[in-house]
Amino acid sequence: MLNGLLRGEGLAVHHVWVNSTENWETQKSPPELVFYFEDTREPTLDDVIAAADKFAAAVIVVSANHDPAKAAAALAKGAAAQVSLADTALLAGIAQRERRNHGERASQKTLAHQLNQARQQLRSLMAGGQNAVAYAQEGVMANVNPSWAETFGYSSPDDLVGLPVMDRVSESDQETLKSLLRSLSRGKSIKNPNTLQGRRVGGEIFEIELSLSSVEVDGEQQIQFTVAGGGNESNANTAALKQIDTLEVEKKLLQAKLHTLE
Repeated sequence: MLNGLLRGEGLAVHHVWVNSTENWETQKSPPELVFYFEDTREPTLDDVIAAADKFAAAVIVVSANHDPAKAAAALAKGAAAQVSLADTALLAGIAQRERRNHGERASQKTLAHQLNQARQQLRSLMAGGQNAVAYAQEGVMANVNPSWAETFGYSSPDDLVGLPVMDRVSESDQETLKSLLRSLSRGKSIKNPNTLQGRRVGGEIFEIELSLSSVEVDGEQQIQFTVAGGGNESNANTAALKQIDTLEVEKKLLQAKLHTLE
């Protein structure tokens, strides 16, 4: 019946009836669109939406009559729409829209996976690297790795989060650090590394080779600080951040495209 109705509205579809969320990947082709009939007891709408999400497939809830309250509930769960079976033109129109958007949704899902992997890579680099690495936003520490905490005499990276970055250099070098930060904030290039006098938590002064760069983390502009401890961890961190930045831009473009299509 559904197939005939949609074809009658000019929408060429081939559908497969299923009564479970298992083994969808064994179908001849992955689902692009899922119709869920409102009176279905098993599987539940939540289960169907979760299964469809694996394939970036939209779920349209089909009911005997349109009910605004039920439609709102379905949308809140993650369905694309709730449509009356009697309104074939609207049903076909929404189905056409969601099939058209499927490619962008699939790309967005792939990007989300790649972003998660890139962030995990960055966390791994920060946790295991020999270089002391920290990120600061508006002059305050936002994230540091264990090597940074150890270098400056702290027992845990969490102890540094929220503290002023200026506290980590001697008073005699604070103006130099401020000048470097001003240059980065204005988009100017700076020389790296910079020989400065670092300051540990107990007040001990020691020499450090500090490199700074402006990076974007989760859409926010931050400053990456690196005190070299050997190896190429700083370059690896920067490369991971650039990958995250690129993926974030692609994700935003896809979101804008999806919004336009809708």
